Amino acid sequence: MLKSRYTKLGLLAVSGAILIALSMPKDNQQSRNPDSGMAKAQSAATKIKNENNNKPSTYSVANQNKSTPVTTLQTASADLKTYIEFSQHADRSERKKALFGQWDSSTDMLQLQNTILTQKGFAQEMFKGEQAQARLLAIEYLSYLAQNGQRDPIEKAIGQLSERLNQEEWVQGIEHDYVDLLFKYTETLTQEELMGDFEQIVEKSGYSKKTHDLFTTGLSLSETVLLLPDDKMVELRNRLNLIKEQS
Repeated sequence: MLKSRYTKLGLLAVSGAILIALSMPKDNQQSRNPDSGMAKAQSAATKIKNENNNKPSTYSVANQNKSTPVTTLQTASADLKTYIEFSQHADRSERKKALFGQWDSSTDMLQLQNTILTQKGFAQEMFKGEQAQARLLAIEYLSYLAQNGQRDPIEKAIGQLSERLNQEEWVQGIEHDYVDLLFKYTETLTQEELMGDFEQIVEKSGYSKKTHDLFTTGLSLSETVLLLPDDKMVELRNRLNLIKEQS
């Protein structure tokens, strides 16, 4: 049986408290270095507000790559069945890495995994009753790439999903895919990267008030956030609240 999306039960128990902490209104607590962080948040909030007001819709199924080679589709279908099978084995982690190693040299496979996650209806049409497992496998692959220093693919998918979340009705677990991707992405960041580049991370995520709770949940599941010192947690919360208020 496939593992649940969130298998770290202890992590989930703590993440609820962190989610509340990140989402609660600002209080009188101050971070040790509030000025630079809050200035970045102010700038990011203004930019997000302008983009959300002025940017036309760019997402369209018609824009998706429809030239995936048949051999790539066949390989992906066969590999999905293999993935479902070995997910029941104790050595599933090693088998998964070996599978992803075979995909590494294929740009067509990377594009296909992106399409599975971001093109509305594609996973259902291609994989039928196994579409949920196909989406999970795609998330795992983009996470694998990010863990090995290739963050662009997962950043791209997060941005594309956020665009759909902001424009469409949430169907077929799209919101869960977004949270999972953001969680996996944040796990690859150091605390220094998270705090130093937070406004850029918010921007790349396609953040809006509509996706605020999803964004916060994705962050709160990550050990990168859970293990922040108290003063950094307060600073992060305040910067996020400022972005939300002014976007």
